[in-house]
Amino acid sequence: MQTLLDRLFSLEGLLSRSLKEFEERPGQKEMASQVFSAYENEEIALIEAGTGTGKSFAYLLPAVHYAIEHQEKTVISTHTIALQEQLVERDLPFLLRTMGVDLKCSLVKGMGNYLCLRKLEEIKEVGPEEEKLKIWADKTRIGSKSDLSFPVTNFLWEKVQAEKDLCSHTKCPHYKSCFFFKARRQVFDAQILIVNHHLLLAHMSSSQDEKSILPPFERLIVDEAHHIEDVTRDMLSMQFDRLSLIRLLGRIYSDIYPEKSRLAQIAHLGKDLDYRLIQRLETDLPAEKENLVKCADSAFLSLEKARPPLGEIRRRLTQQTFDTPLFQTTLKSDFTLLSDGLKKFSHSLISLKKDLEDQEELLGIHLLDLQAVSLRLDAYATGIEQFFKTDVEAKWVRSLEVRREQIFLGNALLDVSSYLKEELFEKFSTVVLCSATLATSNSFKFIRTRLGIPEEALVTENIYASPFSYQTQALFALPDDIPDPSDPHFVSSVIDAIVHIIEASSGNAFILFTSYDLLNRCYESVARSSHFHFLKQGDLPRTQLLERFKSKEGSVLFGTDSFWEGVDVAGEALRCVVLVKLPFRVPNDPFMEAQADLLLRQGKDPFIDYAIPQAVVKFKQGFGRLIRKKSDRGCIVCLDRRLITRRYGKYFFDSLPPARRVIGPSALIYEEMRNFYCE
Repeated sequence: MQTLLDRLFSLEGLLSRSLKEFEERPGQKEMASQVFSAYENEEIALIEAGTGTGKSFAYLLPAVHYAIEHQEKTVISTHTIALQEQLVERDLPFLLRTMGVDLKCSLVKGMGNYLCLRKLEEIKEVGPEEEKLKIWADKTRIGSKSDLSFPVTNFLWEKVQAEKDLCSHTKCPHYKSCFFFKARRQVFDAQILIVNHHLLLAHMSSSQDEKSILPPFERLIVDEAHHIEDVTRDMLSMQFDRLSLIRLLGRIYSDIYPEKSRLAQIAHLGKDLDYRLIQRLETDLPAEKENLVKCADSAFLSLEKARPPLGEIRRRLTQQTFDTPLFQTTLKSDFTLLSDGLKKFSHSLISLKKDLEDQEELLGIHLLDLQAVSLRLDAYATGIEQFFKTDVEAKWVRSLEVRREQIFLGNALLDVSSYLKEELFEKFSTVVLCSATLATSNSFKFIRTRLGIPEEALVTENIYASPFSYQTQALFALPDDIPDPSDPHFVSSVIDAIVHIIEASSGNAFILFTSYDLLNRCYESVARSSHFHFLKQGDLPRTQLLERFKSKEGSVLFGTDSFWEGVDVAGEALRCVVLVKLPFRVPNDPFMEAQADLLLRQGKDPFIDYAIPQAVVKFKQGFGRLIRKKSDRGCIVCLDRRLITRRYGKYFFDSLPPARRVIGPSALIYEEMRNFYCE
C-alpha cells in the first residue's frame, strides 16, 4: 500500500500534472493511507478533515484504485447537492483524466427526480406550464427535474414524477425510453456511485426483494457524516395530518371532480363489468370513502383541544399527556375508528384490484394506483395505532405540531444507534465517515455513541487540521459587554453590534441566527438603519440569494440553520461572519426533551453529554463559512458572551481552529476589526 501511495503522490505518478495543488495540502497523503487501510483491513475509518485538506481526493484515490484493480464498487454518500456536483463534475473527472483511466461513475438520484412519460401523457388539461413541460420532455436526454431550465410548481411535478408504486416497469409502453430506467442501467454498470444520504438509507431500509435501488456493494464512504443521524431519524419517522389523508383518498374518488377519479375511469374503461362491480365503483366505494373523510374530520377536530398554545409551534406528547381523559376517551376512540376504517377501505381497494386483474391490459395504471393507495392507507393506519400505544415512550418521540393552521401528529425514533449499527456498520466491509466537523473537543466519542459504531469493530480515528494560516487569515472576536441572550436588552444590543460590525467590514457579511424570529427582528431594524445591500433567508431560494450576495459588493445576508453549513463563498465576497448565538437546540423541542429524559435514565447529563457536543459541531460549521481558500481573510464575531461566562465555553474554544482572538468591550472589537481589514 505504501509503495502505491508513494507512486500516486510522486512526480511521475498520479498527481504530476497538479503537483503544486497537492503539495500544499499537508495530511492528504496520510488521509488517503487511512482510507486505503480501511479498504484493505475492512475497517471503519473516522476522519475529521478541515477546510482545504483535500479530503475528497484522499478518499477518491482508494475508491478508484479498488474499482480498477479489484473491480469493487464504492458508494459515496453526501448530504448536499453542492458536494455531489463537485465530485461528479470536477473531482472525479480530474482524477480519472490525470490517471489516464476510464472508469464508469454515476450520480444516482431517487425515482421522484425523474419525469414519468406515461403520467405526462395522461394529463388531459394542458395549460402553459404543462405545454412547456411536454416540449421539454421531447428535447431532454436526462429527464431529471434538475435539468429543467424553467420553474415548475411542486403540485405539477408531483403529478408527473416517477413513483415506485405506480410503475409498471417492462409492461409500460414507455419503458424503453423511460428516463429513470435509462439512468438506472448506467448505475448498475458504474463502479463508483454518488448518492445522497436519503437514497442510501432508503436502500438500507428496503426489503430484500427491493435491493435493486443500488447494486450490491461492500465499500461505503459517507461524507458530511455529521448529518447521518438526523437523516436516519427522518427516514424512520412518521407524520400524519388531515389534509394529506384527504388528498390520498381523493386519488380514488373526489366529490369535486368525480369523473376524473380512479373509480370513474375504471368504470368508463372497463369492459363488460357486471352490475355488482358497477355498484361498487359508483356507489359502495365512494360512500365508504366519504365515511372515512367524516372520521378524519372528527378525529382531527378533536385534536384542536390539544393543540399547542398560541406562540408554541410543537409540543411533545408524554405518557402523562396520553393518560388524560381527552386522549384516553375521545382521541383514542376517534383515531381507532379512523384507523379501522382505513384498513377496511384498503382491503376493499385490494379486493377490487383482484376482481379486475383479468383487465390489466386495459386498466394497468388504475390498478397500480389502487394498490399504491391501499399500501399507503395501511401505513397510515399502522402509524396511528403505534402513536396511541402505551409502551412506546422509551423508544419514540410523539409530538403535536401546528403549521399553517394544519395539525400534524409526529412519531420519531429516539435512538437510531442500534439501527445504524445493524444496517450500516455490520453490513459493509468498509465504512469511511468523514466531515469537517465530526469531533468535539478533539474526540470522536460523541459521534461513535450517537451512530452506534460497534465497540468490537476495527476503527481508525484521525483529525487532519486545515492547512490555512488562521493566525494571519482570521480574527475571532467576542464583545464581552453584550448582555446574555436571556436578558431583555440582548436584542437591542445585537442590533447595535451588527450595525457597527458591518460598518467595520464594509458589508460582505453573513449574519447567522438560530431562529427566524430573532432574524426578522434584527433584519427589520438593521436594514432601515444602514446603507448596505441586505438579503434575508426566505425571500428567495438559497441559490439565488447566494448569487445576489456574491454579485453585489457590500451585501449582508441574514440566514438561519441552512446557512451555517454547505455554503461556500470564497474571496472578497465574504469578509465577515457573525454568529449571533451559540447554536443550542431549543430545550423544549420534543426531541430534545425526550433525549434528555433518556440520558437521565442512563445516568448521564443531557446538557454535557448531548446538547453541548451537538452545539459545538454546529458552531464549527458556522465558523467554517469564512475561510475557504488560502487567500481568504476576515473576521468571525460571536455575540454570545456565554462563551466566556459559562464553563462550557471551553468546549467551543477547544474545537475551533487557532485563529487570533480578541475579547473585550465592543468599542475595542470594532477598532480591532478595522485594523485587521487595513493590514
